[in-house]
Amino acid sequence: MPLFQECCVLIPATNLEDFPSHLSDSEATSLLAAWTVLWHPSLLAEMEQLPAWYRADAPPEILDNRLFTVPKPSQNQLPEGFGARASKNKNCHWLEAASRDEFLSQLPWDQLPKIKSESLTWSPRDLSVGDFFAAGYASLQVQIMTKRLRYTSNLDELHLQNCAVTAAKAFVAGDAKAASDSLHDLFDCLAEERDHYFSSDPHLIDLVLTGPTTIDRMEELLASVTKLSHRQSVSESVSQIESQSTADSRNTEPTAALNEENSSDDTMDGASLPTPLNLLVDVDSATALGELPVATLDHLKDLIATGAIGWAGGGPGADVCFDAMTFSNAQAALHHAHEKFISTLGKAPPVYGRFSGSTPADLTATLVQLGYQGLMPIDFEGGTGFGDEAKVILQAAGSQLEALTAKPIDASSDASFLTLGTRLGESIDRGEISTGLFAHWPGETCQGFEDLKRVASWSLCLGKFWKLDDYFVEGEHPYHHGESLMVSPHSSRLLTDRVSSGVDDPISTLASEFANAVGREQEALFAGMSSLVAGTSIASDPPESEAGDDESPLSPLKPAMGLAYAASQFAKALGAELDVEATDLSQGSNGSATAREILIVNPVSAGIRSEVSLAGRVGETPEHVYAVDHESGFTTATVDTPACGFARVIGSDRPSRAKGGLAKKLKASLLGGPKPLAERDRLQNEFMEVSLSPVTGAVMGVYSGTRGNRFSLRLVAPSRDKSVNIEMKTQTSRVVDATPRLGRIEVKGVLQRETKQGEQSSLADFRLEYTLRRGSRFLEVAGEVTPLIEFKGEPWGNYLGLRMAVASESAICRTIVRDKLHRVRSRRLVAPAGVVIDEAERQTLVCGYGLPFHRRVDDRFLDTLLLVDGESKQTFKVDYGIDVRSPVAACRSRFSGPVAVGLIPGSNAPEIGWICHVAPREVLISALNLYSTKEGKLAAVVRAVQTQSQTAKVKMRFCRDVAAVSLVDDTIENLLAMDSQTLNERAEKQASEVKFEGDLVQFGIHSHGVSDVLVVFD
Repeated sequence: MPLFQECCVLIPATNLEDFPSHLSDSEATSLLAAWTVLWHPSLLAEMEQLPAWYRADAPPEILDNRLFTVPKPSQNQLPEGFGARASKNKNCHWLEAASRDEFLSQLPWDQLPKIKSESLTWSPRDLSVGDFFAAGYASLQVQIMTKRLRYTSNLDELHLQNCAVTAAKAFVAGDAKAASDSLHDLFDCLAEERDHYFSSDPHLIDLVLTGPTTIDRMEELLASVTKLSHRQSVSESVSQIESQSTADSRNTEPTAALNEENSSDDTMDGASLPTPLNLLVDVDSATALGELPVATLDHLKDLIATGAIGWAGGGPGADVCFDAMTFSNAQAALHHAHEKFISTLGKAPPVYGRFSGSTPADLTATLVQLGYQGLMPIDFEGGTGFGDEAKVILQAAGSQLEALTAKPIDASSDASFLTLGTRLGESIDRGEISTGLFAHWPGETCQGFEDLKRVASWSLCLGKFWKLDDYFVEGEHPYHHGESLMVSPHSSRLLTDRVSSGVDDPISTLASEFANAVGREQEALFAGMSSLVAGTSIASDPPESEAGDDESPLSPLKPAMGLAYAASQFAKALGAELDVEATDLSQGSNGSATAREILIVNPVSAGIRSEVSLAGRVGETPEHVYAVDHESGFTTATVDTPACGFARVIGSDRPSRAKGGLAKKLKASLLGGPKPLAERDRLQNEFMEVSLSPVTGAVMGVYSGTRGNRFSLRLVAPSRDKSVNIEMKTQTSRVVDATPRLGRIEVKGVLQRETKQGEQSSLADFRLEYTLRRGSRFLEVAGEVTPLIEFKGEPWGNYLGLRMAVASESAICRTIVRDKLHRVRSRRLVAPAGVVIDEAERQTLVCGYGLPFHRRVDDRFLDTLLLVDGESKQTFKVDYGIDVRSPVAACRSRFSGPVAVGLIPGSNAPEIGWICHVAPREVLISALNLYSTKEGKLAAVVRAVQTQSQTAKVKMRFCRDVAAVSLVDDTIENLLAMDSQTLNERAEKQASEVKFEGDLVQFGIHSHGVSDVLVVFD
């Protein structure tokens, strides 16, 4: 007679359909343990029946000869006094515990059948008590899945019970073969039940997260992988031998020998079905792995090379935020990380991923070029990047990759495994590729996950474990497209992380790095333009300023000292003779007044208006000269320079001839000549009128034509206390410059906090300088803030900033990120290149010279953050552009715009021209690199960026005729080795329809696309 009449678990639910799915980790551990512990082989063999379950609030009244397991979440649902009554009943075995081990320790082992061995060996696996617990877990999940998804159960419960009891008795008796066969039948029974309503198997992925702090666990992890891999190889060998043997000779000596070899291991059980693990390794982890002992590192490389483990990675470290970089720098960061993996681990992973930080969709083409077969765009540290579907196609700019976007499941928490089967089944029900992505640190897994792995080693009833490369190559392929995020909605965490980690100057250092990056790219573009004119390669830096070989593409770039050198080389390429050194006009200088001839070179693919000063007077005013001022023998000229082109201004000793005759003289005498741009509290030029408050010193309004007030501007320190008012108070205000070409007003004052009770306190002293230039669409705001209090805490709520207020509440905010305009809905923005506020028929461009952090407040306000905790730089400059036609190119020109080169009078140089021209205007030329082909012809790789979210037909004209073109879809070396005919044949087959005629090259470009085009010149 059995020891107990029944073994049962009390669950905190009315039925299995209501089985709890949201419990704390400790409660989940107790609940799953209470269910699975009753599947111990000694209990099954003794009872000869499967355990039963009852509602915790309606337990059976008869307590005699019953064994109860009561998990923690059920204890508070028991009828009043029931637990005490059951505990006092000597014929009732009442177990309350928090874990499986605690439940096991309370079983009456002296009255249960003794197990001969805790582990039995039978090819192709080892058997242990854990396999029975796994069977109990699988039975629970299949039943919950059936109930929750409203399917009719076809489970043969009697057969399932017979299999379980037979397996348990065989295991207790030490009969490994009978136990193995019966357990196989049990799991097959559960698989058949699931197959009645799901034909496809869920995909399961064991992802081990790595980092510099977990490298010390790597040796133990690799040892366990090696042992498991050995067992699986033995299993495969046995299976092959058995399949080749006849029915009468299945238990042959080779099999016995393998069993004997396999039985020497007494740790984790082997598996007949593989349950591989995968490593996630980013650049930080790869660097730490490279410092492992040579034997351990070689062991890891061997496991990767033989496919014993899968892996993903290739992404840069946590310090890289792609939204705070130019596209070229972001691409360089990916290449740098890729090369780091190859140098450290011998190869790059087949699947791209990173532990911390997002990867935007417009870098998909770069990932494809680097050879990745799939990607995981998930920020595991931030808990973002996953989608509604587990596996989708991510497509951007004409390139696509399959992406694993399943929400990661915490493999160290039993709460994740309460209703796992239902979660996987629901995604299959929706027609998706069901995937469970289980993430955990090395050695940190829960009992539920270990049970799942055992189940997967027996059967596919709950899914199959995959290596990541096989998951993308051999697994089901998606047909749904996922959301391609170009801008991370959570990149604002960059500022929070920098402040919390104590980084010095968390704002200004990023701004400087970004400005230097743009400057360096403009230097290279200058050099390319010079080389194209000269017909030979010209370096962008003087020879003595070459960088070291070990310089990282992520290190801060040098200041744009080579910009002047590149412009000088450009002038020489035109045939001009230099007089004085070049001057960067984007830095506030207007050139050298000692030269009589000035050559202005513009590397930006948009026309730029700038000022230069030269000796003498400008006689015949050419069309590209907007206006001139003569004073004391010098001329200040406002000059329009073509996109990617140049313009020359010539001074002379001869007085200029008057234009306009008597009418012009009469008008000048009546109106008093040109008016100055600054008057007390007002700035005005051809495009705008700026009104300043005499009380606060803030911008009360910016007016343009008949469009009304465009925006207002003031300093702000946000406060959540609605009873507090923050205001600027002017102490002094003066007009610094008031000429027909320049207006500048300086305001000094204090930023104050005032309560409703009239209490005042000073927050910061400020000095603001408002500048407006002739013919300019930009209001320049430069200043200095000296904080009088400390701005501590969360930086997004405690800062000093410039607040712009627009009129429309329906204004659309667009950020310039990686040389493209993106519409964003986030309140916290990372956009060092600038922000565009779009209001139907008008738009305002905000360029902070690399200031990366902006915050939208309500629907009408945009704050540009100037000072937060840890920031020491107190000076700033922000430009506000009115209806700028090419905002991305215009922003680039503010960082590094035209350069003026002094020429010797009489230089044989053209008066105006362009080196390359691109249309439409929303397409940006961001790079122009010159090479020489195998045929000895001059060739250029031109990078075109579509800054808008629309496809376009790009037309490029060059200063030279074209002989061949091709999209860069191979290495530059391979393309340069081809002759012109071969390149043109390739171009005809390319999807973008690249073609040329004379000096014109045409090709298609995708929305927010980046196209590198190889152009070979005659």
